[in-house]
Amino acid sequence: MSSASKQERGEGLKRQSGGRPCADAQVTAGLASEPSAAVSVSPAECYTIRNNFAWAHLFVRHGTRAEDDGRACTWANVAVVSDYGSFGFCWTHIGSRPWQQFLAGLNFDYAMQKMMGARFRVPLSGEEARDKARAVVLDLRRTRQLSDDEARDLWNAIEDCQEAANGHEFLRDWDDASAGMVYRHELWDGLWDKVNPEAEGFWAKLWPHFIAAISAPPGTPTPPRERATAPFTAERCNSPGTPSSILKGEGQ
Repeated sequence: MSSASKQERGEGLKRQSGGRPCADAQVTAGLASEPSAAVSVSPAECYTIRNNFAWAHLFVRHGTRAEDDGRACTWANVAVVSDYGSFGFCWTHIGSRPWQQFLAGLNFDYAMQKMMGARFRVPLSGEEARDKARAVVLDLRRTRQLSDDEARDLWNAIEDCQEAANGHEFLRDWDDASAGMVYRHELWDGLWDKVNPEAEGFWAKLWPHFIAAISAPPGTPTPPRERATAPFTAERCNSPGTPSSILKGEGQ
């Protein structure tokens, strides 16, 4: 393209965007300002799991690298796309253990906190928060940390917080309705949230089948879907070259 043609195209793009650089021009300019950025493409193993109505695609990349002292260190990157959400984590220093053995040994709290981050815990619902508040008041009165009047005022204030949709809103409304008693007695200083039900569902319905698939000896056949004693499948494919039906999530 000649310089004149490039200039004409640039002027045309400006006219289309009202005199401002259009989107593709802005993106190109942004990329030009980051000459050190790089994009690489690497193959990954895709494990597709279906357990009745639950499904997940787990993409795993793994390998080893030499440490400064010459020892080989294993790493593993797990990315999950599922009906329980999308999340993942890269473990960069597994040690000398095989990556399959490392993942199989993870416990629920550690693994899901790493993969879900701040989403691992979510606020209590409004009703759950009200139930917890009643239990807290009864316990504090039983241990004589509240007087009869204080316990009665806090209890009545709970009934004034029916509009709170979650634990955070409830604590705010409860403190207002009790004239600041929640703050004075530090009743907010506790667990007013819970483990994300999506984390629990993924760990119970899908993770065990993933671990079984990566722990099975090579050549172990996948149980057929129609077998009543094994209502799940764990398929494995390599990408690139992943079948389009899996990438598109067909039949989920």
